[in-house]
Amino acid sequence: MRILNFQFVRKLLASLAATVLVGTGMIPQKAAAVYGGEDATGSELVVGIMDSRDARLPGCSGALISERIVLTAAHCLAKPGNHPGKLSREHWEYWVTLPGVNTTTDDRNTRVQSAFVVIRDDYTNSYDPKVNDLATQRDDIGFIILRKPIKLSSYPRIATEAEVKQLKASRAPITHYGYGLSDVGFQSGKPNRVSLTARPSPSSNRINDFVLEDHSMITEETGLKALCGGDSGGPWYAQMGGELLIVANTIAASGCRGPGSGAGGTLGALVHKYEGFLKEKYDYFLSNETSIIADQLKTEAIKARRAPDAMKVGRYYQETTSCHGKGIVAVLQTYSSSAWVDIATVEGWITLNDSCHQPWTIYRATKGELLRWRLASPGAWEVFSNPFPETTSAVEEALARADLERQAAEDEAREAATRAAASVKPKSIVCRKGTQTRKVTAMNPRCPEGFRVQVTIICVKGTAVKKVSGLDPRCPSGFKRK
Repeated sequence: MRILNFQFVRKLLASLAATVLVGTGMIPQKAAAVYGGEDATGSELVVGIMDSRDARLPGCSGALISERIVLTAAHCLAKPGNHPGKLSREHWEYWVTLPGVNTTTDDRNTRVQSAFVVIRDDYTNSYDPKVNDLATQRDDIGFIILRKPIKLSSYPRIATEAEVKQLKASRAPITHYGYGLSDVGFQSGKPNRVSLTARPSPSSNRINDFVLEDHSMITEETGLKALCGGDSGGPWYAQMGGELLIVANTIAASGCRGPGSGAGGTLGALVHKYEGFLKEKYDYFLSNETSIIADQLKTEAIKARRAPDAMKVGRYYQETTSCHGKGIVAVLQTYSSSAWVDIATVEGWITLNDSCHQPWTIYRATKGELLRWRLASPGAWEVFSNPFPETTSAVEEALARADLERQAAEDEAREAATRAAASVKPKSIVCRKGTQTRKVTAMNPRCPEGFRVQVTIICVKGTAVKKVSGLDPRCPSGFKRK
C-alpha cells in the first residue's frame, strides 16, 4: 500500500490556498505548518524566513546550521515557474528572525538580512501534476548565508548517510519544527513542533518515481499530528547516541485540513547530500564577501531609484486593487491580437501593512493600450485584475508639452540677449603718451601699455565755455570747472 501520494496532497492544498494562504507570502502547494503539535516558542532549533524585515508572518521556516548559514527549502527562495536556478528576489532581500520568536511581537530590528542565497543552478520551482511536472520536489533544499551571525549555544550536527539509513530502518522518531498554520486557517506567528515516525520509502528507488530515495526521507502523519500547507523549509531533528542531529527539511506534506486529514505523510530533503555543494558555495562567498556586499549595496541604491524614476516618465504600474502575498507570481499583461499576453514581471512590492503587499513593475505602454495584472501560485490558482487603460501616453504627452515650453522659453531668452547685445554701442577713448595720441574704440576700451586715457573737462567763465583736454587738464585762469 502506498501511503504517500504527493500529487493528491498538493491538489488538496491548492484547493485551500485561496482562502488560507493568500496574503501570507507563502506558496500554497508547499508544506506550511505544524498541526497538532506543541508550542516551540523560545527554541533555538527553528527560525522564520521573512519576505521583508517588517513582515509579521513567515513565508517559510528554517534552521541555523552554523552562525551564518540557515537551512530552508529551495522553493522558498526560487522564482516560481520554469526558471532554473533563479531566485524570486535579490540575494539580499530575504530576512531571518532570531530563533523561536513570536513573529507577531518580536523586535523587527533584530532580524538579520541575507547576504548570499544558495540553490542548485538547475533547481526549477515548477509544479503541474496535470503534465507530470513535479520539478519543485527535486533537490528542494536551499541555504541562506547571513550578513551577520546569529549566535546559538550550540549548532546541530548534520546526520550522515549511515545515520539516516539507521533512522529509516529503525523507524525512529523525527521532530519537525515550523511556523505558519497551527490549525485550519490559523497562523499564530509562533513556532510549533511535532514528532512523527520515520519510515523507508514505499519504493526502493524513488518516491512517486521522481525524488530519489537516497536524497529524501518520509515521516508518517496521523489524523491528529501532521504538517500542513506553509511550513516549508522547517527542520527535521533526531536524537542518536545522546546527540542532536539535523536530518532534513520539509518540502511537502498532507495535513491541516482538520482532524483526521493528516493521514498521508511528510517529504523531506536530506541535508547530508548537499554538504559538499554548500561548502563550495560558502567558500566562494567568504573569498568574495567584500566585493559581493559592495555590489549589492550599489545595486540596492540603483533599484531604490527605479520606481521614482519610472513614475516621472509614466512607466510605473502598481496593482492597487487588492492585497497579496509576496510569494505569488505577479505579471503585467497587455491585450494584443484578441488575447492577453505577459509583458512585464514584477519589479518589487509595496508593503501597506504586515499582510498587504502590492506588486509594481516598469513598462512603456503605447497610447490606447489595455493592461491588467495576472496573479498566480503555480499549480494552485490564477486570478486577474480588472483591465485598465495605460497612463504612459498622457505622462509622455505632458512631458513633451513641458519640453516644448521650456525650449521656447530658452529660445526667447537667447533672442533677448542677442537684442540687448546689438543695442549696446562701442565707446571711444583717446590715449596719450608724451606727444603721441591714439584713439581706441571698443565695448570696453583700454589704452595700450604706456598710454594713459586723455581726459576732457569743461571750463566756464560767465557765458564763455572752453573744453580742455590732457592727461591732467586744468581750467585757464579765471575759468571754473563745470
